[in-house]
Amino acid sequence: MIQDPLQARRPQFAPADTSGYGVNVKTFGAVPDDRRDDTAAIQAAINSIPVPNDVAARGGVVYIPRGTFNVTSLRLPSAIQLVGEGEGTYLLGRGDAPTISLIALFGHGYNTGAVVREMKIFSPTSECISLDAKTVKNVSNCRLENLHLRSGKGHFAIRLDAYSQDCVLQNIKVLNYGGGAATIFGNANLIDRINTEGEDGDKEFACEPARLTVRGAGNTISGCIIESGSKPAVAFYVEGSVTWINNWMEVITPKDGIAYHFKDCWGQFDDLKLLGEKHRVKMENCQIMQFSRLDVRSGTLANTFIMDDKSNVMVDLLVTQMDSGWLDNDQFKIRRVFNEHAKAILDNPPVSRGVDLIRGATAAAANGAARANNAADVSTWVVRDPMNQPGEAAKFDVVAETNAAGESVLRIDVKSNPDKHSIGVRVPLVVPPELVGKRAVLQVKLDPGIFLWNKSLTHNYPIRVFGERTMCATPPLEAQDEVILVLQAPEAGKSVRITGLSVTK
Repeated sequence: MIQDPLQARRPQFAPADTSGYGVNVKTFGAVPDDRRDDTAAIQAAINSIPVPNDVAARGGVVYIPRGTFNVTSLRLPSAIQLVGEGEGTYLLGRGDAPTISLIALFGHGYNTGAVVREMKIFSPTSECISLDAKTVKNVSNCRLENLHLRSGKGHFAIRLDAYSQDCVLQNIKVLNYGGGAATIFGNANLIDRINTEGEDGDKEFACEPARLTVRGAGNTISGCIIESGSKPAVAFYVEGSVTWINNWMEVITPKDGIAYHFKDCWGQFDDLKLLGEKHRVKMENCQIMQFSRLDVRSGTLANTFIMDDKSNVMVDLLVTQMDSGWLDNDQFKIRRVFNEHAKAILDNPPVSRGVDLIRGATAAAANGAARANNAADVSTWVVRDPMNQPGEAAKFDVVAETNAAGESVLRIDVKSNPDKHSIGVRVPLVVPPELVGKRAVLQVKLDPGIFLWNKSLTHNYPIRVFGERTMCATPPLEAQDEVILVLQAPEAGKSVRITGLSVTK
């Protein structure tokens, strides 16, 4: 039997303890499983409990027993608790009765202390739980707990978009949400263990701006799992200060490649994970972002982050499947890099660009060799796709030059490549004596391609590069070493430049 490694963090539901509950909706005429509208009976049960004058006090409890109850829209005032019997209690919205929300939190300008917990809710034509925008401008100390929600196309499952403070959204499973799983705006709220999933057959659902949206100050997002996407969407959208603890993104297609979007954001991040090299993090005006652990998986920092010039990131431990990490960017402060393949930690990030390893390449050749380091050849070859042989080989020239910054450049001018073959480039390196036998940090800019050390087959040092300068850790250097660059199916008429191949001192 295959065990779910995230099972312990997924919402778990158990029958609620119903002892001591005050009002049972069956007393007011609600009948489970009869397919008739139970809205009036449940609302009568809610209305039978007086709302306390002291908004900090708890009101009574309305108990909904096991069974399916058909409803259109319920209004829940301050301090009233609507409590079911776990997943055995099912509120089913009527598909022929479009409303704003199946459960609306209402009040006289505010709602304080309302509670919804221990039940399943399906609202095909509206949101499951939201604020009554006409009567509520502020909400505080509300709790939504132990819920299983489904909402219809174009709707949020949970929408608390007025000012919310000290609210708790905890242990909630959301299935097939149209507008997004949840959106909340306010301060000091706890969003804990929200698990989103999609279903086959509902591929038209899309989420704007994200599957989970949190805006405000002092909010905590903890243990959330965003998975099973439909249309491409951002998994998390966060504004303001936040404490981020062990959230997870699973099977998802990011919108425009963006999995996480942070705007005007600052705070502490316990763990942030990316699933693949095409999943990216967008940061706008994020002046202090502190990550204790940042996992870019098979990506690199260069192709993972989209940052404006006002954002700054501090990372204690960067985790990568490839031995890459340091970006040539003063906005990143990275203390350590851990390579999962090499099972090694590289400390002390570089502070200077150091020694140019391809300086001196002067000659040029077509599908052949160029001189490098005044001593050895830069050799090239066509990397044929074994599934597409023989095909017509790519034709290209190799030119050695120096750019305006004084950096050595190898330029590959692609003349033709009808069968989209890749091109391999082997660059011999003359390593300074002080670096022989040591691991160093190497810089390169390659658009696009895969960067391989000469020991890559035994030491697993592949580095994917997508057009941005990146830095990577090397295996122990030898006096006469080499790297292999694979240009991935370059197009005819395109010039691919390998820039700044250097190691730090």
